[in-house]
Amino acid sequence: MIQKFFFTNHKLFFLILLSLFFHLLAAYFSEGYYEQDEHFSILEPITYKLGKNATLGWDFFHNYDKQWFLPFIFYYLIRFFQFFGIESPFQWMLIIRTLSAILGWLSVICLIHIAKRKLNEEKYLNIFIFLSTLFWFYPYIHARPASENISISFLIIGLTLFTYFKINKKIILLCGIIFGLSIITRYTNIFIIGSFGLWAIFFKKIRFSDFILLSLGFLLIFIISILIDIWGYQKNVLVIINYFVLNYHWSHNVNYFASLSQTDYWWYNFYLIFKEFLPPISIIIILSMIIYWIRFPKNLITWISLPYFIFLCTNPHKETRFLFPILMFSPLFLVSAFENFYIRGINITKKIFAFRFNKIIIYFFLFINLISLIILSAIPANNSTLLYKFLYKNENNINHIYTLNNIPYKKSGLLINFYRNENINFTMITTKDRCKEIESEYKVKFDNYNIENEFVELQKFSFPKWNFKYNVICNKESFIEDFNLHKKKEYYLFYKSTFLNFFNNTQKSQCHLAYSTFPNWLKKINYGNWQRNLSAWYVFECKK
Repeated sequence: MIQKFFFTNHKLFFLILLSLFFHLLAAYFSEGYYEQDEHFSILEPITYKLGKNATLGWDFFHNYDKQWFLPFIFYYLIRFFQFFGIESPFQWMLIIRTLSAILGWLSVICLIHIAKRKLNEEKYLNIFIFLSTLFWFYPYIHARPASENISISFLIIGLTLFTYFKINKKIILLCGIIFGLSIITRYTNIFIIGSFGLWAIFFKKIRFSDFILLSLGFLLIFIISILIDIWGYQKNVLVIINYFVLNYHWSHNVNYFASLSQTDYWWYNFYLIFKEFLPPISIIIILSMIIYWIRFPKNLITWISLPYFIFLCTNPHKETRFLFPILMFSPLFLVSAFENFYIRGINITKKIFAFRFNKIIIYFFLFINLISLIILSAIPANNSTLLYKFLYKNENNINHIYTLNNIPYKKSGLLINFYRNENINFTMITTKDRCKEIESEYKVKFDNYNIENEFVELQKFSFPKWNFKYNVICNKESFIEDFNLHKKKEYYLFYKSTFLNFFNNTQKSQCHLAYSTFPNWLKKINYGNWQRNLSAWYVFECKK
């Protein structure tokens, strides 16, 4: 049996340590961000508070709907690091990712304690322990210093305190504080905590005095969050009201998320889970989640996940990261559904899930899970950040780079400043059509498309307003034909492998690869030219 192979009394401790190892591994390697809000809603506000040019979107200093709790915490952590002479933003984020990963790891241990009360048989509890400690996306997500995962870590820790420990006034107050931290980290968690409150009243039969004490703990944290938001915005503002008005009400009435209109189907969240969570394994996750909700309607996990899922289905703005508070319970959904089928199923179900077939399913899932765990724990969240580290260290003493098509620090029209080396200047080589768009958008006129034109771009989403200066050449169409070198070192930067052969073969004697976000040894394994659309940055050093 599975449990005989994986578990003895001492192996639980080993699994917990192994889980910690993968969490720390992900914290080290998982540089960058999973989704742009992870950067622009946290790191750019920190950049602004550090007294530097920063990209702060309309949601900060126009609509005032972004909470400052995480930027506040990370800002003072960075100030603490600076006190000890740590000035690299990459070192800052390594420490912050590590702290986030450890918090998530603690939530995994708490989740095990929750599952002990939900699973009937020891062998299924053992499978759950193995799966939860080594679940494929836990280390990767927990290493993200983002509101989605940090808030759910607080939530799971709070739920464990409430359900596992003997209820007393200290525990109740502490739960209220932790639930408050969960909400001010991610406001939509108010629906989860609200559902928990109803469950505690109806099924836990919580006393009115305990409920008041729970609310006082939350109220204390909420007042602190208001003071933090005043510190951030430098004015009195009630962010939580703006948040729900702008993100929920407007999305229904003025097509606030017009560009995301394709997500306005209630079933789109199922599609996101199917696409993002290892198909066909994701199908099993979806089915097990539904089975759990149907089979355990009075269960705490059902009460906090199902209403929240319904809320997400009614909101036109749908993203995978919004589902993390639900998907964090995937191991419990999977094992509970499997246990329910096998123990309570009718005879034909037991025949289908015979022991041999049972083992095949389990081992197949564990194998796929383990491979995904190793890969996700050892790769960057965003390979552009690897380029930013190379440019920040600037061991090649680069002061100017020719870049093809785009400025590497720009993402979706927003400029990344937190990691930016301000001493490196750029010349963007682009198409004539793109130059015409720039001229029309910014009301400028380039004198000659074939020479370097100085361009001062006003940062639309910045506070205070400031300009980003770079040069533009509009001859990409004839780049290879017009390519020439000088005796001074020149650097060329491009994305994907479009011009890789040109520099490696045609200009091999005069250019060499100075840096790539894609490992050099892996470039040699290009059977069938599978690397042709590879998302990687390349920097070539050229000299005549």
